[in-house]
Amino acid sequence: MKNNKKNTDQKDGKKEARYVIIRLLFAISSFIFAMWFLYMCAAYVIQTVDESILKQKYEQAETVTATLSDALEESIESDETSPITDAQTGDGKQLEPISSSAAAELYLKQPQKQVDHAGLSASNRDYRFWIDIPGTRISYPVVKSQDNTDYLKKNFDGTRRGSGSIFIDAGIRDYQKSRNLIIHGHDMKSGSMFGTLSSYGNLSFYNKHPFIYLYTPDSTLVYQVFAAYVVPKDIDANLVYRIAFANTEAYEAFLETLTERSVIQTGVVPSSDRQILTLSTCANRGKNRFIVHAIRYQ
Repeated sequence: MKNNKKNTDQKDGKKEARYVIIRLLFAISSFIFAMWFLYMCAAYVIQTVDESILKQKYEQAETVTATLSDALEESIESDETSPITDAQTGDGKQLEPISSSAAAELYLKQPQKQVDHAGLSASNRDYRFWIDIPGTRISYPVVKSQDNTDYLKKNFDGTRRGSGSIFIDAGIRDYQKSRNLIIHGHDMKSGSMFGTLSSYGNLSFYNKHPFIYLYTPDSTLVYQVFAAYVVPKDIDANLVYRIAFANTEAYEAFLETLTERSVIQTGVVPSSDRQILTLSTCANRGKNRFIVHAIRYQ
């Protein structure tokens, strides 16, 4: 009887010990999760505050109305071609890309930002221009360094931040002369930086935001999106990030490849006599890259 009672007590003791260990592990896990959650919240708040201060300091009132020269007449003529459809709306109808004339009208109505380029350059000598996609959170100063790692974890004022900065590919010597102007940015879960760029995988998003603006110290450069797609992280750089081209034919072939790769059909045909803008960000937890290409519009 004593042995049975002793064995029972031992079993009860082991069972209680297991419960204690489980409760302890649960408490530790909860504590770690709470600390991680607080860290993410703090990081989000800091990032949001930094972003707000930066924009308030250097973005000025939108007072200048866009002007368009020959593009409007060209766009109206091109609308006579058959529409391209690749998606359905909620009522089952095919979703069509925004027409050239509608895009031109949207461009004409879009007021342009006034940016304090002098202040930005004084604050950071790596500053080159300001990128803005109207109607989205993408509106930031763009920098350029000697390599593509310098601004991965550093914000515009030099503070270490996980969101980093929006920066020009280090392989580009002169962004005004390069046929393919490449810009990189992090895909932040908060939606900041290039966190909303992957929305261009939907034609409806493109229809609302077809233009990308680069406000340089000398002029305003406008680009119209013509392709968007996902590629593996280790893809051959020449298939996406190619900068030098042997001749016009090589550039034309490159543009055709980009258009064919697109998951949205915009109807925009890129011309080989114009510069393209390439925006690149992470996708699928860094395993892939989401790419957006836009052709110089004005």
